[in-house]
Amino acid sequence: MSKLMYHYLLYTVFLLLLGSVPLSNARPRTNRHPNFMRFVTNATDFASEDYYD
Repeated sequence: MSKLMYHYLLYTVFLLLLGSVPLSNARPRTNRHPNFMRFVTNATDFASEDYYD
């Protein structure tokens, strides 16, 4: 009888742990650039030649 209770208890703990995974604070990674990339600009965005008169 105690072996049966042990299995029910183990099963219940397993279900509780499995059910709490979606409620965790883990957030998926976003594809945002890191903070230092805000200062970097793409050279192809600039004019191909600079004219200084």
